[in-house]
Amino acid sequence: MAHISVANKTYDTGDGIQMDITVTDIDDNPTTPATLSLDIKEPDGNIVSKSLAGGDFITGGTGEYTYVFTPDQAGRHTYRWAATGPDTARESAFTVRPTQVV
Repeated sequence: MAHISVANKTYDTGDGIQMDITVTDIDDNPTTPATLSLDIKEPDGNIVSKSLAGGDFITGGTGEYTYVFTPDQAGRHTYRWAATGPDTARESAFTVRPTQVV
């Protein structure tokens, strides 16, 4: 099991987007996964991949992880957190507005 959150669903280009996940066991207790990855698909199809093994996440309490993504492309972004031990995955999306100044 896992719980994910992104504070908003719409951001401006260049905003730091805090992406959070809490990984839980079958009894819904926070737990440390064996592996954890985050893939973010940008509007142009490029995939940004981050991992726990790569030291890419900020660690909170047990099972709590954060990644701050700063988009440089406007449009719809989709993302997927995936963990093993326990095996779980969650997906969501957010939109980035184009800059109105440049």
